[in-house]
Amino acid sequence: MKKLHRLFLFLSILVVMISCHKNTEVDLKPNINVANDVVIAECAFKYIFNMIVKAQTDAALKANHVARIDSAQVTYNTNEDEFVFEYSGKMCQDSARRSGKFEAEFDSSFLRPGSATMVLFDNYYDGTDLINGMDSIVYNGITSGNRMVFTNYVKNGMILKGLTNNAMITWSSENQFITNANSFTQPGDIIFLVGGTCAGISSKGYRFSASLDSLTDNINCPWILDGIIHLVIPDAGITTGTVDFITNDGCNNKMKYTFEENTFYLWKNSQYLKN
Repeated sequence: MKKLHRLFLFLSILVVMISCHKNTEVDLKPNINVANDVVIAECAFKYIFNMIVKAQTDAALKANHVARIDSAQVTYNTNEDEFVFEYSGKMCQDSARRSGKFEAEFDSSFLRPGSATMVLFDNYYDGTDLINGMDSIVYNGITSGNRMVFTNYVKNGMILKGLTNNAMITWSSENQFITNANSFTQPGDIIFLVGGTCAGISSKGYRFSASLDSLTDNINCPWILDGIIHLVIPDAGITTGTVDFITNDGCNNKMKYTFEENTFYLWKNSQYLKN
């Protein structure tokens, strides 16, 4: 009888232990969804900023008013003081097939302190994702540390994820792009350090905010070279996490997601980021 009692007690404790273990399991789907969507949005608007900088420094475009830059037919309309970027579905340097167009309209010289550039979208797809929103770039000037500073504002951003039945990411961000004061006049790559904040609602309905920690953006590399995005997902089981673009691994699209002790390696590719 005592043996039966001990066996029953042991089984009861085991059931409690198993139940407690199950209750401590955390659903990471919200975290993965938010991380994917933040990467999609940050990279989509960073790409547009980089294309405008490339156009500004393209001598052939300024001379002939037309050029091809990263699979885009770029037209310089001097009467309207604007660049028009048109895509026809050809593969770009980051392996995305873009289509549609966006326009960059300047209120004055791009490098005049205080100048603003407005970006207008016309059925523009970044891969399978439809991009829209109020996108503007302000040139803040040169700091006392001899750095050029641009601020990129995105308000009412909307991204329809084409691989997930057009689920929508809503987005707002304020990012600063900082580079050496002579970057636009000296030969070589233009490299920006990017910092800022963003917030929105993911394609699966999760609220989020994030901050950018010294992302390295070489405009001749189609992916972010290094740096970390810090995530806050208030409705998730684990409410914080990071996206690490992995320092010193060269120009590639590999990333690392971390949510407490949980780590995932992914690639900046629409198939990997569709969830």
